[in-house]
Amino acid sequence: MNHTKIVKEEMKKRTNNKGYLFALQFSVVYFMIGAFGILLWDYLVAHLFNNAITSYKEWFFLAFTSIIIFYIAWRFIYWDRTYITVLLKNRQKLQLFARVFEQLQEGLVITDENQRITNVNKAFEEITGFTEKDVLGKPLSSIKTGVEKKENFQQIWNTVNKEGSWSGEFINQKKNGRLYPEKLSLTKISNCHGNKTNFIGVFSDITEERNAKGKIDFLTYHDPITHLPRRALFLMITGKMLNSTYI
Repeated sequence: MNHTKIVKEEMKKRTNNKGYLFALQFSVVYFMIGAFGILLWDYLVAHLFNNAITSYKEWFFLAFTSIIIFYIAWRFIYWDRTYITVLLKNRQKLQLFARVFEQLQEGLVITDENQRITNVNKAFEEITGFTEKDVLGKPLSSIKTGVEKKENFQQIWNTVNKEGSWSGEFINQKKNGRLYPEKLSLTKISNCHGNKTNFIGVFSDITEERNAKGKIDFLTYHDPITHLPRRALFLMITGKMLNSTYI
């Protein structure tokens, strides 16, 4: 859904009855000011010139212009004021989203419908080593690792296009050439017509998580002081051997 459609829908919510009430109040104030002017003029003419004038043309003109003022107030003044209010509200939301975008600890990359990078956050630069200038306008595939097979990435994109999202882990490569395990989530963004407009990728370097898991596994099967195997390791290996023998 594009920005213009969001603004229009928000304006419709705000202009159901409030717009007519605003226009009515605006036109009533106009009518009262006009009526006061007509009565004051008649009073001055009657007392200063001793000539009482009773004319309905002014009142007809005032009533007619009040109807026009009602339409102008509803169609233009209230709608323009509402439009500006909605724009300011959406601007505040965009500023909030921009701050969240920059403060995320996970790397975040946004592409267009052709998978060309349009935005990245600071965490992206810190994790991959690539700056925004390095990758802006380039295909997302240009920063993928050469370790994974091309068919695997094609399968990932097929899943994203078909199901709308994909998440998993694979080995990626930093700008300096160092390999690292990466946890990635890809999501397809579509507009109100169902056409894809963007892709959003959120990823993190899970090297420390993998190292922590490796330490836990080691301490599970080895003594923390002597580093000698525990009984649990013997039972696990024995179980695997028995299973392979039966198979």
